[in-house]
Amino acid sequence: MYECLFFFIGLLIGGVIGVVAMCLFQINRPRGKDDEFEKTKL
Repeated sequence: MYECLFFFIGLLIGGVIGVVAMCLFQINRPRGKDDEFEKTKL
């Protein structure tokens, strides 16, 4: 029973860490001059 509980807790924590890491890599991605974000930024 505890093995199943630990498995799901590890899966949730791993998923959250994975999503946070992907978001950080996306935010820190180098942007070019012709990027859409640069055109729409004030």
